[in-house]
Amino acid sequence: MSFGPWGNIQSQETGSPCSISQDAALAGLEGDQDCVERMRREFEARRDIVCKRLASMPGVRCHVPGGAFYAFFDVSAHFGKTIGGKVVKDSAAFCQAALESEYLNMMPGSAFGAEGFVRLSFAASRDQLNAGLDRLEKLLV
Repeated sequence: MSFGPWGNIQSQETGSPCSISQDAALAGLEGDQDCVERMRREFEARRDIVCKRLASMPGVRCHVPGGAFYAFFDVSAHFGKTIGGKVVKDSAAFCQAALESEYLNMMPGSAFGAEGFVRLSFAASRDQLNAGLDRLEKLLV
């Protein structure tokens, strides 16, 4: 017996998360929230470190993000220059040069419809971020 497309919709409407997942979600919402504020402050500090360091690098313009844990910064001033032994034509080439020469993994802005920009995650320890930013600075000087 077939219910056509409505049978598929109905099957998804009557299902629900298991009781363990529901209890875990409830504990997360109603439990102690101090850890959330501690992590928010830590990510704010990481963001500030990354944005300050990026803004001090030659040819880099960085706006302070209001959310998430990514810096999205303009590197278009480096297009046409040789970085890590390669001529940088676009954000993908910039990221490729950074990966191959300094083992820095960033996403080209072209993947987000914003050519000329690069995305860097700051969801790492402060020590790791500073080490990576040291290598990026070395690459751009």
